[in-house]
Parts: sequence; structure tokens; C-alpha cells
Amino acid sequence: MQFVMGLAGFEWLRETSVLFFGTNWLESLMFLVVFASVSHLGWVLTAFLSSWIFRFEATFPRPLWLKLTTLVVLASWVDCLMPQFFPASLGQPWLWSQTPVFQLAEWVGFKGLSVVTFFFNALIIYPFLVRSHRAWLKTAVVFAGVFAILCALGTWRARVWTPSDASLKTHIVQVFIEPIEILEARFGMDRGNELTLDRFFEFQKWQHSSLPDVILWSETALPVDVSSSSVHLRRFSKFVSENQIPIITGAYRKDSAGKKFNTAAHFNGRGELVATADKRILMPFGEYLPGEEIFPSLRTRFPPDS
Repeated sequence: MQFVMGLAGFEWLRETSVLFFGTNWLESLMFLVVFASVSHLGWVLTAFLSSWIFRFEATFPRPLWLKLTTLVVLASWVDCLMPQFFPASLGQPWLWSQTPVFQLAEWVGFKGLSVVTFFFNALIIYPFLVRSHRAWLKTAVVFAGVFAILCALGTWRARVWTPSDASLKTHIVQVFIEPIEILEARFGMDRGNELTLDRFFEFQKWQHSSLPDVILWSETALPVDVSSSSVHLRRFSKFVSENQIPIITGAYRKDSAGKKFNTAAHFNGRGELVATADKRILMPFGEYLPGEEIFPSLRTRFPPDS
């Protein structure tokens, strides 16, 4: 089931390998199958370790609560141990649930909250294994008590934060446009950059009488190097100065060694670059190739990504 979910949920990786790696349909399909095969091996490892630990059950019997605790510890340990292309955990659903529990991620992180998830799963399983009315009652009391404590801690944590001393009105510009790599391959670099800017300029129109304090463009929306002057960068700066509203946009930047960064660039109302912040957690298979440090030959096999 996890393998099938991996095929369905990450089919976009196959498309990414075609766009950025230049793979054919067979190579991209093999790539997706391998990814779906290894992305959930943590559960297999947890099952293997638990069966190895419990192999002496006949000689050294253990109570059920201790077995479930062992499973929680093993699952949590493997969850932290296994390498992940996409940093995710079973603690993130606490954020989506909008319960105050997610506030505790400030202390223990979402990996810590995944331990809480495993704990609650073990509580739910317990009465099904014991099969007694008393077990159901005990489980309900413990579940409600622990959940109430966590919610109380999360609520308290949220209240001690200092309220914001100001408000910021933003205008978010998110448009559909083909990746700059495709536009450059089809029309050339200059024309591709021009079409991208035209698209964003077109969609940045005010729907309200009041102007925003800052405009937010999406990741890599400005497909040029903001660290060096160019025709397209000057055109963008002129557009910003004419509107007289600061823009924070996704762009690119090169350092003194020529290394390219996916960056966020802040331009003031005069169109001047104020600051940049480089992306640190890169998207695998789109911004870096996993394993390329160990196997440098991968960079020559897939030059667009490297």
C-alpha cells in the first residue's frame, strides 16, 4: 500500500526527471519505482527490529504495555534515523489539525511530535489487543488526560509570545507560467526572461483602492541573477520604482566563486536591492541530485540538474 501511495503521490517526480534531467519515459518510470520502493523502508526496518527483539518472547514474556512502548521507541528512532529526500514526519498532522498541540513543536520539533503520534496510536491499539471493557475505559482516560495536558501546554506556549507591534499589508502574486528552463530552450534566454517578467507585470494589478506595504512574488519568479546588472534586472527595478512599493521575490544569485543560489531578494520602493536570503533546504531532483557527492559521475549523467 505504501508503495502504491508513493507511485501516486510522487508521480510529479517522474515529470521532474524528464524536465530537468532529460530522461526518457523508461528512465523516468524506473526512477519513480525506485523512489517509491525505498521511501517507506522505515516501516520495514521497524518491523524487522521489533521481531528481532521479541524473538525470545517464550523465554522472557513481557507485558503488552512494554511491547507497545518498545514499538513506539523503535518507530520514533527509525523515523529520525532514516534519510529523507523530503523532510517530513508524522508530527506535521498536528499542525493541520489546528489543535494547540502543534505549538509544542517549538520545543521538541515536529519529529518530537511524531513520537506523540506513535504514542497515541499505541493507545488506540491497546484495547483491541486486550479485548476488555476495562481496557477501553483505561485507554479513554489516559488518552483524554494526555491530550488535555498537551493542549494546555500548547495554549500556554502560544499566549506567552509577544503580540505583533504592527501589521503588514501584502499583495501576493502567484501566476502559472512554464519553468524558465523550458522557455529558454524554446525561445532563448533573453526572450524567456522577457516573457516571464511580462507575465508577472500583467498579473500585478490592484483590486483594491488601498496599496499594500510590500509585494510578494513566488519562488524564482525573477529568473535573473540579482547580484549583477542586466537588461532584465534594470527593467524589473524600473517597474518597482514606478509602483513605489517594495517587492520580495524569488530570484537567483551568484557568489564570487560563480556558485548559483536560489534566493529571496528584497527590493525597496526605489527598485534598489536591499538584501538576499539563500535557500538552504533544497528540493531533491530539482535543485540537487541525491548522492552526487558520493557518486560524482551522476553530475555528468544528468548535467542540467548538476
